[in-house]
Amino acid sequence: RVLSVSKIEEALQQQVLSGGAIETVLLELNFVPEDVLSAYRAALFGLLPATREEVMRASREALRQMPMELARSLSVIPILHEGRSLVVAASDPLPEQVARQVRAQIGCELSVRIVTQVRLMAGLAHYFGVELDARMRRLADALRKRDPGVIPYVRPPGASLNSSLRPFPPNPFDDEPESRELVAPEPAPPPP
Repeated sequence: RVLSVSKIEEALQQQVLSGGAIETVLLELNFVPEDVLSAYRAALFGLLPATREEVMRASREALRQMPMELARSLSVIPILHEGRSLVVAASDPLPEQVARQVRAQIGCELSVRIVTQVRLMAGLAHYFGVELDARMRRLADALRKRDPGVIPYVRPPGASLNSSLRPFPPNPFDDEPESRELVAPEPAPPPP
């Protein structure tokens, strides 16, 4: 519902010509803002997204919590450290066994936020000197000049409509992405 069928068809045709992941093509064609795409990717995994700003302005404390070699080998970017928790940006969730090993190695709980592949690669280049291929470099440069969009609330596939938290306000038309803001349901009135 973010893109029309004709735009999806155009993106698929472009993907056949240029190759690469469909998300890369969607961003190259400027069909969807980067942070919006991250939100939809994150929902597929039942995780939260990270914004472009969160990735490109990672806290120094977070970056110090994970050795550079480990971050590079896992393709993650530490973005926030609070107490005993480290939030990392990744393009895909970490396998549970890997996450357990990382927790043991760094001594922190680990939380993964999802971003697009190009944002992850741009962050790895920025913080850890990972070389970008020409296509990713061009796209990262183009994205820098664009508005990243506002992260919408995206219900994960298969999520119940009757969860304890619901998007507010509810969207009666279900055509537009819903707000990211969540509120607890109102308590039931006391019995008379």
